[in-house]
Amino acid sequence: MNQEYSLFPVGPKAVLHYRFTVPGLPRRQRSTRETKITRARQIAQEALEAAKLRARGLEPCPTVAGLVAQWLAAHETTVSPNHWKAVETFGRLHLYDLAELQLTEVLTRHVEDARALHKAVPHSPASCNHWLACLRLVFNWAIERRMLRIREWSVKGLKFQKRSRVILSPSLWEPYLKAVDLVATTSMRRIIRIALGLGLREMECAGARWEWIDWEAKVYRPGKTKGKEAKPRPMPDWLVAYLRPLAKKSGWIAPAPKGEPFSPGRMRRVMALANAASGQQGLTPHRLRGSYCTQLLAMGIAPPDVQEVMGHVDIRTTLGYFEKDVERVRSAMNALAEKSGMRWRKAGEAPKRKPAKKREAR
Repeated sequence: MNQEYSLFPVGPKAVLHYRFTVPGLPRRQRSTRETKITRARQIAQEALEAAKLRARGLEPCPTVAGLVAQWLAAHETTVSPNHWKAVETFGRLHLYDLAELQLTEVLTRHVEDARALHKAVPHSPASCNHWLACLRLVFNWAIERRMLRIREWSVKGLKFQKRSRVILSPSLWEPYLKAVDLVATTSMRRIIRIALGLGLREMECAGARWEWIDWEAKVYRPGKTKGKEAKPRPMPDWLVAYLRPLAKKSGWIAPAPKGEPFSPGRMRRVMALANAASGQQGLTPHRLRGSYCTQLLAMGIAPPDVQEVMGHVDIRTTLGYFEKDVERVRSAMNALAEKSGMRWRKAGEAPKRKPAKKREAR
């Protein structure tokens, strides 16, 4: 058997070590920690293949399950808890037959088969697209880390009929906040008002601190955000009036009973109760953020300014939050019709008759 490495026993227990040389790298000698020749050969071969990859400027190629584990370890403290949890759930529950495949072995048919299994659970088309986005995320990271040169697979997302996203119009703010006050604790009432008035994400609202508020300038400067930006957010007068009597020099604005920020998902559960009490449907913490963005754009605020306060890197992300306002479109169309000379009768309105022309005397 032609081998590119050598195995030899070391010590009284005859633990097998391997030794090999790969052009461009120093000679490598390590213990396999094994005394059985079959397992020692496997470990030596894996080490040799990994060294060959490094000599070509690549990192060793893990399995898909191993890649997800590496991504989670590298990003545990650098991404939002919700983002990390989504990838962790993807890797723990939804790899299917991809788990034990090496990255270079994954082809389009493997991804399509795994997605079909995910859809059959069943999961919605939107969930299947999120699954595909998680898979792309870890593969793209593998390319950045030079574990992989290119992806050998290409799969498009599923098309499906999208539903109109919910926004909380200004006319419903007061009744909705009254419903919140009926079902929420003092801290959660503050969190929901901060989300509505500043357009922050759920964990940014839960982690808001008193020392980040400039009361004189009426500005909130978040010290910790998803995008790591510290851009000031103007505070509306109603939010200033609500928070200022409660202000402290420092600390959490809305702590949980144990004194720490609320965990992810708590705000969503409270809002579900408020939705039921107020008759709202589908309103979530992120839809409060979407409502904030939509209303700023509808008021004529320039998109770059809205992008700034939303903390988006790409303006396309900002515009993606904007929801159409049917009433605003209808009013504009009516104004255009009036301008063009078209006329219609309102309900119950008597038709207007043109005055009869006077006949000229003969």
